[in-house]
Amino acid sequence: MNEQTATCEFDWAGKKIKFETGKLALLADSAIRVDFGQTSVLISVVIGQEPKETDFFPLLVDYEEKFYASGKISGSRFIKREGKPSEQAVLNARIIDRPIRPMFPKNYRNDIQIVITVLSYDPHCPPEIPSILGASLALSLSNAPFAGPIGAVRVAVNKGEFVLNPSDELVDLDLDFIVVGNKERILMVEGKASELPEDKIIEVLSWAHKQLMFTIKAQEEFMKKTKIEKPEFVISESDIHLKVSDLLGSELKGVLKIIDQKEREDRLSQFQQ
Repeated sequence: MNEQTATCEFDWAGKKIKFETGKLALLADSAIRVDFGQTSVLISVVIGQEPKETDFFPLLVDYEEKFYASGKISGSRFIKREGKPSEQAVLNARIIDRPIRPMFPKNYRNDIQIVITVLSYDPHCPPEIPSILGASLALSLSNAPFAGPIGAVRVAVNKGEFVLNPSDELVDLDLDFIVVGNKERILMVEGKASELPEDKIIEVLSWAHKQLMFTIKAQEEFMKKTKIEKPEFVISESDIHLKVSDLLGSELKGVLKIIDQKEREDRLSQFQQ
């Protein structure tokens, strides 16, 4: 349960970004509200108490769009049920899921549900970036063994010029990427581009990685205001084969590639001893 209250506000390339916890979704394991310009997103994380008997990581990312976020209020007196997620909402959920999933231990089996609700929408500050940052920060503040934080940025090339966090109102861009990464590397790239030379794409990605470092430092600054005591994650007996695989996996794969059958069998017998 989230009982801490903390707020941090930063100036990011002329736009305000604000992290806040402890005021909304108090029954969740952790919850963060991220304001980016006039866009506001609430991210809540709930974690299962016991691991599931599955062979995959049961992570669920739900991205909720509401008409009221853009000031549209339905006038119908009869249709009150929620419709299915839009195509963009499904894509946004996947954009959040992809860089987060590999940041957990491969044998972690507790249910994790991340619900992102767009509270208000500003076309000059699209919600994808604050959603990714909020999910990263909420997981970092929870008990989950998340190897974060991760940073995110949206970059564009408009008439040869690099644009940081472009508005949704910009059209006919030469390139429009969402780039997610940690301090060491880029974890995910999503977007579209016209026919650009390879060295230009590499230059954009390198520039984007430098820009997203600000978002990682901002999260670390926010976490200094909270008391985080993460429990140590211990591998279970049922997953001991994964630990063995980590120790011997690469060497074993090399042995299996040996063409000579006798030599291969001799080397495999060494693993059995």
